[in-house]
Amino acid sequence: MSTVYQYYYLHLVSIHGGLRKELKYCLQALTALIASSSSSPSTSPQPQQPLKVSSYDHLLTSSPLRTTLRNTLQFSLHLQRHHDIEEAVIFPEFAKVTDIAHWSHSHRELDATLARIRALARDGLMLDRIKTSYGGISSAKVPYDENKGKDKVDEEEEEDADDEEENTQERHETKFLKKKAGRLAQELEALAKIVLPHLEDEEVMSTPDKTILWWPTESAMVAAFPWLLE
Repeated sequence: MSTVYQYYYLHLVSIHGGLRKELKYCLQALTALIASSSSSPSTSPQPQQPLKVSSYDHLLTSSPLRTTLRNTLQFSLHLQRHHDIEEAVIFPEFAKVTDIAHWSHSHRELDATLARIRALARDGLMLDRIKTSYGGISSAKVPYDENKGKDKVDEEEEEDADDEEENTQERHETKFLKKKAGRLAQELEALAKIVLPHLEDEEVMSTPDKTILWWPTESAMVAAFPWLLE
């Protein structure tokens, strides 16, 4: 069997494996936090290191919930990007040789579910609020020190503002755990029901013994998927 067919399949399985692990971790971490907040609010499980997802990370403390939400947002963007690429360069070629209508249907369901997951994760992280407050335009009046020739912010007022911001984040986090974390977990479970069967079906249809039937020569396979040579 040509390595081109094997490479295609193994590359796909490797990407899908990473997506499965991310989904499993996000759902397990969020479920654990919900259970912990219900039984013992003072005790929270420690999540894995957060995945880099936002340019606003430095404005957020690394509480278990915010870490989990950042990872969930990162995963949703990763999965969306993967499936957008498939829609553009993979599906059209498979559609020429076999019926993949069910793939497109599952992608429409996936897109809607991912949109809800992103909205909930951003809500929990307060990203829209942070963008407004720290996006380079501040509504606060900053006194100007003529002697030093630069803006000067009163340190005590700045500390008070920081404390208030942290308190606001903590209150928001508590409210999110009580009212919206369960909805996010439900959306992740719904996503799993959509995406896991799809990933498995796509892998079955991409095994070397199948792709060689649809693209009988290496040149035909490469013509369909030029990125194999990259």
